[in-house]
Amino acid sequence: MHKISYIVLLLLLTSLFSCGNNTSREKEVKAMVEKGVKEFDADSVPSAFNSFLRARTMAQQCNLAQEEFESTVYLALLFEKIGRADSAYNLLKTVPFLRIDDSDIPPKERHYSSQYYLRQLALYAFKAELDYKKSYDLYQQCIGLEKLIYPNDTVFVYTDMANQAEVLIHAGKIKEAWEIINYLENTPQLPYEIYKSQLRFVKGLLLFKSGNFDQAYALFMEDQEFCDKYNMRENQITELELLCQIDSMHDNLNSYIAHTKRRQALSEQIQGSETNYQIATLQGQNKLFIEKEANQRQRIVFWLSGSLLICVIISLLGFLYFINKSSKARQLLMASEKERLNSELALKKMEMELIELKMHKKQEQLDKANQDNLALSLQVAEIHDDNKRNPHLIAFEQQIRAIGPKLYQKLSKSFPLLTSNDFRLISLLQVGMSNNEIIALLNISSESLKKNKYRLRKKLGISKEQSFIDFLEDVKNSTD
Repeated sequence: MHKISYIVLLLLLTSLFSCGNNTSREKEVKAMVEKGVKEFDADSVPSAFNSFLRARTMAQQCNLAQEEFESTVYLALLFEKIGRADSAYNLLKTVPFLRIDDSDIPPKERHYSSQYYLRQLALYAFKAELDYKKSYDLYQQCIGLEKLIYPNDTVFVYTDMANQAEVLIHAGKIKEAWEIINYLENTPQLPYEIYKSQLRFVKGLLLFKSGNFDQAYALFMEDQEFCDKYNMRENQITELELLCQIDSMHDNLNSYIAHTKRRQALSEQIQGSETNYQIATLQGQNKLFIEKEANQRQRIVFWLSGSLLICVIISLLGFLYFINKSSKARQLLMASEKERLNSELALKKMEMELIELKMHKKQEQLDKANQDNLALSLQVAEIHDDNKRNPHLIAFEQQIRAIGPKLYQKLSKSFPLLTSNDFRLISLLQVGMSNNEIIALLNISSESLKKNKYRLRKKLGISKEQSFIDFLEDVKNSTD
């Protein structure tokens, strides 16, 4: 009978302790989410990542659906920021959509998690899956939610409408995109530069698609300052690419080179930032794992102390229970220490892989720079081509021979009818240029390129099933 009373007393004390501990944990989770939001707004990526990762783990343990949803959404935003869009999307799929109405909170203290959730899914459908209908519908759902929760904050609605117009452009629905832009331009202008920048970007795309290149050029040049100011890198790179195309159409070589260098510098800056963010995030994760293990050890010590006190109160039964608990605790400590060591080893391995990845990207950038130099040589040769044998053209042909002298000799010997234009096209195909890049570089139409490739196939005797690259590799590897 006394033993049963002891057991009931033990269970009652444990239950009371657990309830108090859960309430404390819930407050801790909410505070951790708030801390992460502030770090996110301050662009402190590693710190924000650690805060939201802690908050998400604790929210799952305490069954706090809203905090788990918010921390998951912001973690996905951070993954998107460091260039891991697939990880962001997979993370979002782990939680269902949750409508959070925080309209009674001052705007500066709102989290906007529900909107970010829908907007990220729409962006992934647009950029990664190329599912324009799905992306459009998700933006529409986000607009409906914003009108319902924040009827006075029209900037969110207008920004997502501009995003919808961009989706429609890529879906080929130019007329519908113009209708949205005209509607936005006829509404009272809002004092939000980020929204205005997005509106200029989308309108510039429409003007470019419509053949109004001068107007598009002016909008893109105007928007470069705001893209720099608000770190809108994707829009800025797209605008620079289109500016290069317009420069090429107008034979504006100096502007073309300046815009090309600016685009390359931005691409390298983004890649470098993403790599640094990834390394910093992994280091933060390593620190988090160490702190997690330390907290686990502290909790174990706390529970052991409580068990010891209960054992003193309930005499021999408590003492026996303490022995059993101590044995299990030692096993847990050993398992935790082993897990920690394995985690540290895995993180070190991931850091080495990231360093190798960074070196590989640098090599890719050097290779791309060599290709760009070759392309610029070709463009200069085309611009200054007076009698087909000018010094620029001769220099370009020497570059072709330098790239693959044996291949050039074999092709000249086996196919004497090949012209210098044929060898020029072969060299561009050999370095891996796409049709669009060749068209922009040679300033020819897609139909002309198609005819040139067709004639080249006939001269070389290449079948439709065989690619130029495979054929050139076969010629290069063939014995004389």
